[in-house]
Order: sequence, then C-alpha cells, then structure tokens
Amino acid sequence: LGVGDRRPVAIGRGALGLLAPLPDAEARRIAQANAELLPRYGVPNVEEQMARVQRTQGLGYALHDARAAPGIKVVGVALLNSRQEPVAAFSVSAIASRMNAKRQKVVVEMLREEMRGMQEQVL
Repeated sequence: LGVGDRRPVAIGRGALGLLAPLPDAEARRIAQANAELLPRYGVPNVEEQMARVQRTQGLGYALHDARAAPGIKVVGVALLNSRQEPVAAFSVSAIASRMNAKRQKVVVEMLREEMRGMQEQVL
C-alpha cells in the first residue's frame, strides 16, 4: 500500500471501522457494491465481509492480521460526527509480535483519545 493508493471502501481495518457503526442493511449494500473487488483483497465474499463487520461491532474496533503483509497486525477505529455517523477512520499497523491483546487495547484507546480531540475541534 503506497501513498495515494485507492482501495474499495469495504476493504481494510479503517473501512471496517466505517462500516461497523452503520445499520446492517447499509453496510451490506456497500459490501455488495464492492463484491466484485472483495476477492482481490482477500475477502472471499459479501458474507465474509459482513462477518468481519459484526466482529468489529462486537470488539468496538477493527482488528486484523494483515494477509497482504504477513506478520502485521492492524487495528482501526472510526471518527463519528454528532449524529454518530462515521466520517473518517484511522488505523495503526504494527509487527504482529508487538501488537498482543494488551497492546491492541492501548493503541485503540490512544486512537480514540486522539479522535475525541478531533471531534471537539472539527465536528
């Protein structure tokens, strides 16, 4: 992934952070709109993508062991506006061995803290 690269909205941990707060029907509509592209990014079908959205909803953040780069772990969270709609997403990637469960929670809380500051300033 390089600077300026574009990916479908249904791909990546940040994208899962954007999809998770949406109503299931809307998240599914977006995943279906990108169904043709999903396999190219390691997601076999819409049902798998929706399972990932549900996992993200359950955790409160997106988590992924990056298939595109083995040995990498990624966490992502969404920035919500005052109506609790996702408007941006942020993710952090790290070497998997340095992103154990305890560290994941620390990184996610750091992301959330930064986003709270952004919400106060811009939203």
